[in-house]
Amino acid sequence: MWPVAALALAIGGIAALGGFADAPVQSLPRIALGEVYEGGEVITSVESATLADEVDGFGPAAEGETFVVVEAIVTNTADEAAGTQIDTVRVRLGDEIDPDAPADVTVDTGTGELPGFLQPGLPTRLAYVWRIDSDAARTGDEIVVGVFENERVENDPLWGDTAYGGPVPKRRIITELGARA
Repeated sequence: MWPVAALALAIGGIAALGGFADAPVQSLPRIALGEVYEGGEVITSVESATLADEVDGFGPAAEGETFVVVEAIVTNTADEAAGTQIDTVRVRLGDEIDPDAPADVTVDTGTGELPGFLQPGLPTRLAYVWRIDSDAARTGDEIVVGVFENERVENDPLWGDTAYGGPVPKRRIITELGARA
């Protein structure tokens, strides 16, 4: 009986001191527009976040819609071509765009086409595009841009040390939406 009472007292003391509380959520480190994040797979520099009625290579917005366009310069750091750019940038725009949702489309601004594999060491300017209702956002509204990275998985049973997990947020940029282009 005494050991049970001592255990209950110890558990009660730990709980009273907050020992079973969830660990506090740590916010991601902030960087500014144009600042470089050097990840393990890619180097990323988010250059702008704007509203647009049309995107080269994607066309005009439908009636009642507009685009949120985030342009970033992404450079593959590997020794071979990689296709990791699609998950590199995500945004949160109020209740309009969920940060868990990738862009509706990613466009290579140099070619106006969907990007292929990123070539090693070649900086590529990409436009990440989300469709939203035209009255859902205005120039000057706050937008949070997340820089994501796929992390290496060691000792993966199928792929060994060449495997990568899903996108993980690494940095955030809090800025305002630029003028409609």
